[in-house]
Amino acid sequence: MDYEFTYDDHGHPSLSLDMGQETTANWLNSEIGTDIVKLQQLLDIIDELKTGTREKYEVKSRRFQLILNRDEADISEMHNGINEQTTEDGLDYAEEGLTIYEDESISGCGLDDLEDLLLAWQSFIS
Repeated sequence: MDYEFTYDDHGHPSLSLDMGQETTANWLNSEIGTDIVKLQQLLDIIDELKTGTREKYEVKSRRFQLILNRDEADISEMHNGINEQTTEDGLDYAEEGLTIYEDESISGCGLDDLEDLLLAWQSFIS
């Protein structure tokens, strides 16, 4: 996973990831940010997953859903608190036989890749 750490216009640390990983970058920038405690808790959970003391971890916020297992990390962006398969005007894409463009709202990677990214982020913001 290729990434770039920079600072935004306000001087806050910011992560940029390759195309297809935008949701992971948005999640890390907004949900973790510079919160060292939250970051360490997530690294501890990853360690528990890797050692087998935990099988799965799932957390949902207003904007994101994070699902971790021993091998993978999946991050989904919730759109205005609605299911990503339903539009704001109530159209259910699944019922209509349609799909939505998911690359900008779903990211996945290996658990090791996420851990490496979080450790690099931890080093960058410290």
